Parts: sequence; structure tokens; C-alpha cells
Amino acid sequence: MAFFIRMWGILAELLLRRVAFARARFFVDKMEEWLGGVYLLDIGCGAGHIAVTLARLGLNVTMIDVKPPWKWLAMRLLGLPCALTLSALHQVPHRHFDGKRVPYDNRKFDTVLLAFVLHHAQNSDQLLSEAIRVTKRRLIVFEDIPPVRKGKARWWRASDFLLNLEVAGGGAHANKSYGEWVRTFEAMGLEVAYSEQFESTVLGGLLRFPNVMFILEPIA
Repeated sequence: MAFFIRMWGILAELLLRRVAFARARFFVDKMEEWLGGVYLLDIGCGAGHIAVTLARLGLNVTMIDVKPPWKWLAMRLLGLPCALTLSALHQVPHRHFDGKRVPYDNRKFDTVLLAFVLHHAQNSDQLLSEAIRVTKRRLIVFEDIPPVRKGKARWWRASDFLLNLEVAGGGAHANKSYGEWVRTFEAMGLEVAYSEQFESTVLGGLLRFPNVMFILEPIA
């Protein structure tokens, strides 16, 4: 059984490689100038392509994520097998955690990345607090910003469903507006050093997502 699981992971990564690494490179280009130090923690690493792209830049990257439940089909069938395969191929550590307590010491990492993770967290404030605890310098946060117009909002939600292949309600979807995120960060003792709103695409533009990147630094 273990052999077949490993083989499926390799196949899944080969199937996703081109699209997934292109998308990962897009986000890494956004954040690259803000990467400081050597040690980076990727919380909610997903399929692992962003983490590996960062490791190729010379960073010492660690991946952590929750064990996906059965209703997160994309993560369970594709994302996790890819992450484990990439972890083995590129020597990027991967471990599971409970989604609440980050299993590392205070100020262990120079940078902590949360790429499209907070809106899926059962308690985003708690996870954010843990991210602050383990960083020395800054957090880099990517989030989806829901469209205001109803028509666009419905298509955005449908696109998110297609990308994640969620069933039975999927997981948490605690998306916030740009202003709501800023107020959340400020309440948590974080300063927005930089932010950028942009659009990302999947499948040649068939799926489009309004995104934002926040560069956050703890207020001394």
C-alpha cells in the first residue's frame, strides 16, 4: 500500500507540475523583495510548490499543514500527495499540525508565510497569533478578497469550489474585505508595511481570483 501511495504522489505532482509551479512563481515574484533572513515557515503549505520555489532561492523552508479531511478532495487526493513527494525530492521538511498550535519555539523563523490560509482557519486570530510568536521579522499573507457585486461574488465562490473540489460544505470560508483584514492585523499588533491588490488566474484565465498581499511586521 505504501508503494502505491508513493507512486500516486509522484503521478499527482507530474500532473500538476507545470500549472502549479507557474502559479507558485507568480506569487514568489510578488513577495521576493520582502523575504528577509534564511529561515521561512510556510503555514498551510498546500501542495508545496510555493515552498519548493522559495527553497530554490536558497531559503531554508519548512512546510506545515493540517491533515485534510475527506471533504477537501483536492487537498486529500492531490495537494497532500504532491507536498509529500516534493518534500522528499527537494529535502524540504513537511509536518502536520492541529491548525491551532504551531509546533516551534518563539522567534524561530525569520519570515512566516500564510498563503490563502487564514480564511480557511477555524480560528484565524489564534493562528495569526501563533505566526507572530514564531517569527523574528515579518509575516507575508496572501488572501482572496470577495467581490462586492453579487454576480461576480457567485462566480468567485464557484471558482473557489472548482479549485478546491470541496464537498459537503468544505471547510471554513471566513473571507474578509481588505479593510477588515487591515483592522484585524492592527488589533493583533501588526503594522502593514506594504500591501498590493492584484488578480491571479488559473487554467489560462478561466478562473480568476481577486487577491491581496500583506507584508506585516510586529509593532515594537
